[in-house]
Amino acid sequence: MKEPSEKKAIIKKMMKEGKTYKQISEETGLSYSTISIYAGQIRRKEREVHSFNGDRTSLHDV
Repeated sequence: MKEPSEKKAIIKKMMKEGKTYKQISEETGLSYSTISIYAGQIRRKEREVHSFNGDRTSLHDV
């Protein structure tokens, strides 16, 4: 994992799989706080996209 966008893509995929931040941290080798920061950014972006489109689907539906 080199780029933040690559890290975010992997974290997003693992979140969709239902993994906890701790599990993601252990499997990727990234710190828990890094996972937490990226996950917050991912969720915020998802809310913005869905709010703009009027869509109420969950992160698991994307």
